Amino acid sequence: MPWRDKVRAIVQAWYPGQAGGRAIAEILVGMVNPSGRLPITFPADLAQTPRPELSGMGTPWGTPTAVEYNEGAEVGYRWFAKQNERPLFAFGFGLSYTSFEYSDLQVSNGDSLTATFVVTNTGEQACADVPQLYLTEAAGDRRVRLLGFERIELQPGQARQVALTVDPRLLARYDGTAGQWHIDGGMYKVALGTAADALGLIAETTLPEALFVADDETCPTSSRQAGICVRAPRQLRPVVARSQAPARERESHSQRTCSRSPRALPPSSDSKPARDCNHCACLWTRIVPDGDGQANQKGTDFYYRPVRPGEPVHLPARSPVLDHDSKCAPA
Repeated sequence: MPWRDKVRAIVQAWYPGQAGGRAIAEILVGMVNPSGRLPITFPADLAQTPRPELSGMGTPWGTPTAVEYNEGAEVGYRWFAKQNERPLFAFGFGLSYTSFEYSDLQVSNGDSLTATFVVTNTGEQACADVPQLYLTEAAGDRRVRLLGFERIELQPGQARQVALTVDPRLLARYDGTAGQWHIDGGMYKVALGTAADALGLIAETTLPEALFVADDETCPTSSRQAGICVRAPRQLRPVVARSQAPARERESHSQRTCSRSPRALPPSSDSKPARDCNHCACLWTRIVPDGDGQANQKGTDFYYRPVRPGEPVHLPARSPVLDHDSKCAPA
């Protein structure tokens, strides 16, 4: 954006739709206080990116070429943190017509890590804020990871305490040999801020070394026989409202089981047993956190896990069941 310093404001409107003009106008004149945050990183220039120039550029069409992606998990905002690069606009960045202050950051650890802090609207207008908690160091290893965030709406002068409980897998690395998640024992540092490159309050705690398997994963036979298969407590599993179930969450879980992209089945006209699908581990069901492993229509919250072979699960009418193999589709 070579013109950035020549304008007084920049509005990133994405794809606003037919009412976008009015929405943008209301923000510009102050009728609406903006509170959005960037889900991506805007680099200052291409030199900050992992591949400023792609191999094979300028070669004749059809010439075979190879592009190596060797940054591993350090992608997006994590790449910029690892390289100590300051982007033009960082992941999580966003402005509003008011100001906020963070205070009293405290962390505690049990089965996982929990952070509490206070957010205060120090400006003169009501607005929503999105405080973000990042891991900055894990047992001596500098590692930047988004651990959680919360969107809260505050009136001028209002303060509110926020608590974030971290999914243990965000503190761990996957041990391919053991087939489990591994948390290194040692000191862990977290920071609270408004974007990936704007971290202020810092807190630290000590975590013991741990191996564990999350609820939606299977413990390897070798680890189970060795007695080292520990499951993350169910209450720490991420739970989402039924209307907000993210497809990317279901897709990432399904790839561990079937290594295929999920597809939505057409709604069922009536309630049918899922026995036709029990021969494959690709059928998914939703259960409440304290459920007994069966599809539950009464709970307002749920999470997904694969149906086990032979498990008697019934599909309710018009259930959005995900299947990954046409052979598994209910009749």
